[in-house]
Amino acid sequence: MKRPIAWLVATSCAAAVTTAGVASSAQDEADPAKAAFGLGGELFDKGDYAAAADAFREANRLKPSWKLFYNIGQAEAAGRRYGLALEAFERYLIEGGDEIAADRNDEVIKIPGTVLNSLLILRFSQYRRAPPPVSLPLDSWESALPAP
Repeated sequence: MKRPIAWLVATSCAAAVTTAGVASSAQDEADPAKAAFGLGGELFDKGDYAAAADAFREANRLKPSWKLFYNIGQAEAAGRRYGLALEAFERYLIEGGDEIAADRNDEVIKIPGTVLNSLLILRFSQYRRAPPPVSLPLDSWESALPAP
């Protein structure tokens, strides 16, 4: 008698877990924006950053939210598509405005400097050594200006 009750409890638990998984899948299917966002996260984790950014853009197309521009920017920056990353972070800051938490706002404001620094590193990585510093005297710059 005890054995059938234990089997019934185990079967009921397994059915509840399976039903919860099916309900979650059904919710994602019912909400394509949520499914696209989930796909973006999976692709990002796999290192397919361009496809992740595209999935986040699709989620934003289906259900617009300024918050998605942060995810798009992260994916584009990770994929070294820095211009697109800067555009996404700029839209995030502009559209989010005062709704962005102060610590996140500070983090995102620092990103353009980091991205530009990465661009410089990439640009000068073709040299075996750093390019020689260039200094122009102020008077030579002024003399290059047209006369008023």
